[in-house]
Amino acid sequence: RRSSVYCHFDRAAGSLFCAHHRPLSEAALHGARVRCPYDETHVVYENRLNKHMKCCPKRPESSIRVELPPPYIVRNRNVGSSVELPPFVPISSVPTEALQQMAERIDRAYNKHVTDEIPTHILRHESWDSLFGRDDHHRTKHLLQESSIIAHLHLLGLLRTDAVYLEFGAGSARLSLHLHQAIEGGGHILIDRQDFRSTNKVDNMLRHAPGLSVLHRVVEDIRHLDVHQLPQLARPGGDTRHLHPHVAISKHLCGCATDYTLRCLMMDTGKQAFHPDMLGLAIATCCHNVCDWSSYTIFSSPIILRRLTSPC
Repeated sequence: RRSSVYCHFDRAAGSLFCAHHRPLSEAALHGARVRCPYDETHVVYENRLNKHMKCCPKRPESSIRVELPPPYIVRNRNVGSSVELPPFVPISSVPTEALQQMAERIDRAYNKHVTDEIPTHILRHESWDSLFGRDDHHRTKHLLQESSIIAHLHLLGLLRTDAVYLEFGAGSARLSLHLHQAIEGGGHILIDRQDFRSTNKVDNMLRHAPGLSVLHRVVEDIRHLDVHQLPQLARPGGDTRHLHPHVAISKHLCGCATDYTLRCLMMDTGKQAFHPDMLGLAIATCCHNVCDWSSYTIFSSPIILRRLTSPC
């Protein structure tokens, strides 16, 4: 019992606690139980500790990659040019008059350059009824978001059974699953820097889905990824200059991960050019509060910065 919430699991044999909350001091059927050195919330049997440490999602990066990285891993490829940023100043220390002047400057810039109201288009794809019937009603909010992304892809002509969809920040890959169920074809490359326990369930559902051409999961930080070197994206023959038609998608791509993704999709980060086999992208961003100027994609064109920091 913790925080007035009772555990719903059955008691372990010979104990007053379940297997998860059983004290480490109690003898267990398979031997002593110890905490994982990478994450103390992980409790495993001592004789299984080595196996757990090899697949623990919290293991440090230095212990994961002991051999040469694959060609599609290039350290800090998508970080962008380093810029010297001013020291961080908490907003609580800024005088009220300065904040009011900045707010007025932003309002003037907005009124000058945004003449019409920014439109909002929340769409619903025709596959909504069938997908809603297959999922838990508690996921209605996520289904609405995923259905709207799929519907926008449809309007742009990006729903193709011959395309490979790159889902950045894939997590459990529900967006890719629903996209595949909507078009019943195509391939999927799932990209996330963490490996979640729930991924096996959705990955297996995709793996056995009809019409699947490619399925591959990449566990790597987007900042280090060069998708054009992925062998699963290359056309038969293994030539990375000629790729499958591909579309980048994401739901809730956090903070600067959107900027890393845009650079990741560019053939040359200096020339700012996308691969000719890339058909388009649909990214729903989030967590703008953790963005920073050093990773901002258009920092090399400081026109927006000048409009905010000079009189309008």
